Amino acid sequence: MDIQQNSMKCKNMNTRLKRLFENIKWLFLLQVCSYIFPIISFPYLAQKIEISQYGIYVYILTIMGYYQVLLDFGFTLSGTQRCAENKHNKEKVSTICSSIIIIKFALAFIGIVFLYVLKNLSIIEEQFNFFVLMYVAFCINAFLPDYLFRGMESMSVFAKRNLLTKILFMLILISFIKKEEDFCYIPLAYLIPNIVAFFISWYLAKKYMFFSFVIPKLEEIYEEFKCSLFYFFSRVANLFTSSINIIVLGIIYNNSEIAIFGVASKMIDVIRSLFTPVSDAFFPYMLTNKNFRLLKKSVFISFFISSLIAGVLFLIIPYIIKIFFGNEYLEAVYIFRLMLPLIIIALPIYLLGYPTLCALKKDKWANISVFVEGVSQTTGLLLLFIYNMITFTNVIFLTICSEVLILSMRSFLAREILFKNDR
Repeated sequence: MDIQQNSMKCKNMNTRLKRLFENIKWLFLLQVCSYIFPIISFPYLAQKIEISQYGIYVYILTIMGYYQVLLDFGFTLSGTQRCAENKHNKEKVSTICSSIIIIKFALAFIGIVFLYVLKNLSIIEEQFNFFVLMYVAFCINAFLPDYLFRGMESMSVFAKRNLLTKILFMLILISFIKKEEDFCYIPLAYLIPNIVAFFISWYLAKKYMFFSFVIPKLEEIYEEFKCSLFYFFSRVANLFTSSINIIVLGIIYNNSEIAIFGVASKMIDVIRSLFTPVSDAFFPYMLTNKNFRLLKKSVFISFFISSLIAGVLFLIIPYIIKIFFGNEYLEAVYIFRLMLPLIIIALPIYLLGYPTLCALKKDKWANISVFVEGVSQTTGLLLLFIYNMITFTNVIFLTICSEVLILSMRSFLAREILFKNDR
């Protein structure tokens, strides 16, 4: 009997390991594609449309980032957690998903109200139909049940559908946007793939996850709302830091100038995102092993590696921009070089975040540091605006100061491992 039980345990363990490696494989492929597609799509658009049109696109896409956070409301994390906790209770999972859907309908309505508030901005008023179509596309994307697939550990389904969406996006982009006059078709590249993803996702959710829509009680809806609230505020603070610059600059500068800033900023973001897998890998490792000696070495080594990368980019960036974006975007070289300190400190900030502070039982401070950075960035921009000092250089300098602040805060919180002793 014991032999049979042990055999069953081994079989179940092998099944779980197989699923784990399968999930890792698909998520790794998705991560790689998430880097590749922006590298292709943004230069392609920059070459096919006017620089002023590209500025409009960057500005509207930045605003859509805020809509995305509003419509998601942190459910990507809280919904995943809640579905995972109740994965063996299909009725409960259906109630959770149904509650999230109802909340998102309410959020979508709030988003529509904001549409008409933002219409007063000149850059939006000129391209209001473009703006509305982009909102519809992002709205449909918000209703995808990704939290369900994640929570039920069906990462391959989520990853395959995501890859399909990205490929379809690129095909539409290349097929429809070939000249300046095709600018109006850009929303289709977002809208059509999201519609396809919507029907595929909910079909799979119903067939394989046994999802069925139910009418939840008010307290059940409130429970999901409450669970997600903290994640929402954390994401808002993070988004404020990363994208509010373009929103504010768009009030002062013209579309072409915003395009120049957007190119430099997007390239910095893509490079910084390449560091996140290192932090993601350290996170579970540190929770289990608490190897602070290795972490300390990694933090200091990361400064050297990041500085080396920044130095190389300083030299070659004119050639990169000329090849991928064209001569009219060469002014972005100066802005990109000013932003290089953001690359140097990115990896140390990531490593000293959740991998370090969670291992030290200071996980709440990792979130608080994000809030502090967001408040400092917003306050600084407000002061610059009041005193009529909004320039590219000043905004970049403010951003670097905000990033140094979060680095200093996390370094102070981790001082016992960074500056005193090795454990």
